[in-house]
Amino acid sequence: MKATSALYKSLLADKNHATEIKAVIAGREYGQDRIASCCVTGGLFAESGWSIGGAVARELQLKLAPLGDIPRMGEIRLYLRLTLSGRASEWLPAGVFYIDTRAEEAVSHMLTLHGYDAMLKAEAVWLDPTQDAGEWPMAMRTAVNRIAARMGVEVDPRTSILPYTVEYPNDYTMREALGFIAAAHGGNFIITDAGRLLLHTTAALPAETNFLVESETGGAILLGEVRLLV
Repeated sequence: MKATSALYKSLLADKNHATEIKAVIAGREYGQDRIASCCVTGGLFAESGWSIGGAVARELQLKLAPLGDIPRMGEIRLYLRLTLSGRASEWLPAGVFYIDTRAEEAVSHMLTLHGYDAMLKAEAVWLDPTQDAGEWPMAMRTAVNRIAARMGVEVDPRTSILPYTVEYPNDYTMREALGFIAAAHGGNFIITDAGRLLLHTTAALPAETNFLVESETGGAILLGEVRLLV
């Protein structure tokens, strides 16, 4: 859950609010005036629907007018805020992605960038004897820390790992190992909007997620003055 200001909550509750995005690429900021379209797909569950034991990478499709060269495999940090009648909320992180492919339009010179978040870095085989030596079975907490280090990301402090162990991984990828650990905890691993590795379990879902809300504003759906459960 993101911590948001009172202004953000107020704007979100108003159906007339607009969402503004910006991207920071190679130290350059691209605002709404340079961005033609932006789409983020993927998330907590695979395309097949609700599941546990997942480690799904999110994808970004971003079309913009470039401000000079954009490095290959460059990092894209996405942000969003809400606006209404001259008021604007704080900028919130909306994902960290790495460029996979690019396509430039010949006439307009608009550039379409496609990328993934850091979860894709976990597709490599995990076991590297020079980095992952140790006694097996290995504590899952140790395994998660080592995998995160190999991926070049931090473990989100909200991640809670039980005192379980993981067996010698042979030729499993880091992503498969994360899936096993997630399944043991009844959850899924994701890369957060801030770019950290998080184990998201169903047991850790806040009580608010048990209530029905409006799809646009997130406001409560009431029957009289009673909130409705999912």
